[in-house]
Amino acid sequence: MATTFVEYTGDGNATKAFSFPSIQESDVKVEVDGVTKTTSTHYNITSYTTTGGGNVVFTAGNIPTSPAKIRILRDTNVDVAKATYVAGSSVKAADLNANHEQLLFAAQEEQNNLASVTTTSPGLMTAADKTKLDGIETAATADQTASEIRTLVESASDSNVFTDADHSKLNAIEAGATADQTASEIRTLVDNASDSNVFTDAEKSKLAGISAGAGATTFANLSDTPANFTGAAGKTVKVNSSGNALEFVTVTTPTQDIVDDTTPQLGGNLDVQTNEITTSTTNGNIKVTPNGTGVVEIKGAGGADGTLQLNCSANSHGVKIKSPPHSAAQSYTLTLPSNIVNGQFLKTDSNGNLSWAAAGSQTIAINTLSSSSGSGGGSATFNGSATRFTLSNPGSNAQAHLVSINGVIQKPNSGTSPSEGFAIDGNDIIFASAPASGADFFILTIGLAISINTPADDTVTSAKIVDGTIVNADINASAAIAGSKLADDSVTEAKLDIYAAPSGTDKVLGYTSNGMEWVESAAGATGGGTDKIFWENGQTVTTNYTITNGYNAMSAGPVTINNGVAVTIGTGENWTIV
Repeated sequence: MATTFVEYTGDGNATKAFSFPSIQESDVKVEVDGVTKTTSTHYNITSYTTTGGGNVVFTAGNIPTSPAKIRILRDTNVDVAKATYVAGSSVKAADLNANHEQLLFAAQEEQNNLASVTTTSPGLMTAADKTKLDGIETAATADQTASEIRTLVESASDSNVFTDADHSKLNAIEAGATADQTASEIRTLVDNASDSNVFTDAEKSKLAGISAGAGATTFANLSDTPANFTGAAGKTVKVNSSGNALEFVTVTTPTQDIVDDTTPQLGGNLDVQTNEITTSTTNGNIKVTPNGTGVVEIKGAGGADGTLQLNCSANSHGVKIKSPPHSAAQSYTLTLPSNIVNGQFLKTDSNGNLSWAAAGSQTIAINTLSSSSGSGGGSATFNGSATRFTLSNPGSNAQAHLVSINGVIQKPNSGTSPSEGFAIDGNDIIFASAPASGADFFILTIGLAISINTPADDTVTSAKIVDGTIVNADINASAAIAGSKLADDSVTEAKLDIYAAPSGTDKVLGYTSNGMEWVESAAGATGGGTDKIFWENGQTVTTNYTITNGYNAMSAGPVTINNGVAVTIGTGENWTIV
């Protein structure tokens, strides 16, 4: 027979060769364990020819391994003839051969398929296989579970196999049991059984002695129960608190007080509506007891913060303790102190623990100053340089002092190097700037810390500033005082920085190496009365001088230039000595 397929066992190698001829590459198929694979996805064919075959190359991840069965086969397409003959056209040998080859290849493949049919391999059904199929019932399956098989056996009426129910019956029958017991034997057994739920002769006698319609008045044969029903109308029997006997109790209805249930529990929220939780006990307390670390919680509702109100005796006034708002995002605990201290106030630490603290002296102490040996001290009075002084009645911190210098309240600061105002270091007060000599002051020590608020912008008027209290240190060094802030003719000679007082007369202000200075007039005109006739100049040049560029100079001679002194005359400038 012609070869139409080749088979391999998977070994991890991707390439498998085939040599049978074929009409076209698409007629070559690949199966792995009977499953047809897809070209380009599971494999590719390389080195293909129609006469010599080629190679099947499996793609990564699809390479068969042992014991997979690989089958490379030819499956010639016979759906469409290779050549079609048209009426009146010539018949070509190539077309005849093509159709012949197509039919030949298909016949070879069918022949090989029939030859490969066995009872253990895929292919057409053999006669033996058909016989087997005929012997199998319709809808038969090969996957029945033990439970399914058990159900089928138990449902069969003639299986001769015990069902679960049969097995339970057998287990309930005592060993040695017989089926021939007499009525007397059965009666004896019933009388002797404590839980037969059948009346014995003795019990039947008791029932016979009770008249029709009679009611019981005692708990017969129950030694731990009340003797009779006297006074027990409407009551319920319950086990007593000791758990050793029964007793009659009154069961309250929902409209009555809950008295008998010592530990009632709510199944939902308690809605008192417009009512109150009260107690009828004289001067009785209402107690709320959380469990463990639980708390009595007053919840907020409807956008309102949780609030506890303590009313007066007439319930016409009340004081409220209210939670911070939700926007504050605060949760903290205030813990009360363990005792009461007369005359003190409550303060808290950073953890919310409250304690009693002295409210401070009721008398404001006035301080006097003495010299301090600390840095910046050495004076008992304001002298314009000392910044540190010892107080006669110092407080515990700067905030416990009220300090005024020339009517200006000073700012208290922490630490010992204040950038403004003052600070307290033990018994000493330290100023940021040395108070001016002779400055007015008062320093008060107050028992409690005080806060000096900063005045709001544009609130300090001229009337609030004491005349003469603003000193040079209060004005920023970079402040530019506009000329519009100076009154006409308001700047006196005493306010000008002039090097030395004038000596003699007929002096003018000139700029020298000393700055502004009274010097001899270079053109002092003098004469009787208002005459301005004479030009006077010195006779000796004692200081270097340079004639201004673009100017000429004139002097009355003779003029002597001291040794080492130079008069510089630039190009185009003249110095005329008359």
